Amino acid sequence: MPGCTGYYPMMRDLFDFFSPNKPGFGQVVVVSFNGMEMIGFITQENAERLPEEFQNADKALVYLPMSYMVGGFTIMVSREDIRPSQMSMDEAMRFVITAGITGQNTGA
Repeated sequence: MPGCTGYYPMMRDLFDFFSPNKPGFGQVVVVSFNGMEMIGFITQENAERLPEEFQNADKALVYLPMSYMVGGFTIMVSREDIRPSQMSMDEAMRFVITAGITGQNTGA
C-alpha cells in the first residue's frame, strides 16, 4: 500500500520508547504550565540530538500523552517547569491513558 512504509518505523520507535528494556528509558515528569500540572515523559535530554534551533541545554523535550488516544504533544519545556515523578512508566501511562479512572496502582 503506497504511503504506509513510513508508519511502521515511526510506530516501532514509539513502542520501543516505552519498552522497559530500552536503554535511556524516558523519565516520568510532572510539567507545570499556567497553574496546571501534566504527567509527561522526557524523550530527549541530550540537546545535541535536537534540531539546532532547539539546542538549549536549559530545556528538555517532553511527550505529553492524551487520554484514550494514541497521540499527544511533544513540547520543549524549560527545566524549571518540570520535576521528576515517583511514578513508574507503567503507572504513569495507565493513569494518563485512562484519564485517571484506574487510579494509581497500590499493589493490592
